[in-house]
Parts: sequence; structure tokens; C-alpha cells
Amino acid sequence: MLYYALMATLGSVSGCFVLYFVGRRGGDALMRRRFAGPRVQRATELSKRYGVLAVAIPAILPPPAPFKIFVLLAGVARVPVWQFVSAIAVARGFRYVVVGILAVQYGDDAMAFVHANGQVVSFVVVALLLCGGLSYVLWSRRRAAVRIADL
Repeated sequence: MLYYALMATLGSVSGCFVLYFVGRRGGDALMRRRFAGPRVQRATELSKRYGVLAVAIPAILPPPAPFKIFVLLAGVARVPVWQFVSAIAVARGFRYVVVGILAVQYGDDAMAFVHANGQVVSFVVVALLLCGGLSYVLWSRRRAAVRIADL
């Protein structure tokens, strides 16, 4: 398990390193052309303000969380290379080791649970995603209404 966690970490660090240098070389123009809007502006501000932490925290989070945008922004914000590589290696290494430990500990039991309760789990996940999406839409509308009221 440790071998696979190490290999996954090295692969992730290598890929992030390439994307970091894309951001460093001309990422600002790429960011403006490819991505736009207040979210990217907010992510840029977070990256410039918190530096390495703006990359380390998304590196630990599971896949639905955005991560590559922060790697690209780290290059744009000129986060020092050694800090960037260290943060990615530690954060991704931690994540992959934890996932590996969970897989070793609960792998067979988890597969039996999924086979026995797959449909119920799927419905619960879909319901949670729908509730989360609805909450986000309502929150966004309320926030927009507050902004308009403040004008």
C-alpha cells in the first residue's frame, strides 16, 4: 500500500509541477482567456494571499473539489518552487496514504456493503447532491439580491 501511495504521490507531484510551470510562463494570459468570472478572481486572490496553503488544502480534498486551478494559479502567483513541490508532496502523500489505509482496512467490507446496498447508497448520494445544488442556487440568489439591495 505504501508503494502505491508513494507512486501516486510522485505522479501527482510531477503533473502538478508541469502545470505550475505553465502558469509561471504564461498562465495569466491563459487564465484570462480560458477562465473568467468572480470565482477565478477569488481563487487568484486566495492564491496570492495564502500562497502555498491555497494549493495544499485543495490537494488533500477528494476529487469533486477543484484542484488544478489552484496549481495553475500558484504558478501565476509565483509561489516559490520548493514550497510548492513540498506542499503538494506532503498534502497528496497524506491523502493517498489515508486512502490506502482505508482501502486496506475496509476494502472487502466496503465492497460487500456496496453490493448489498448499492441502489440505496446511489439514491442517497444523488439526493445529497441535489440538496447541495439547490442550497447553492438559493444561497447565490440571496447573495445577489443582497448585492442589488446594497446598490
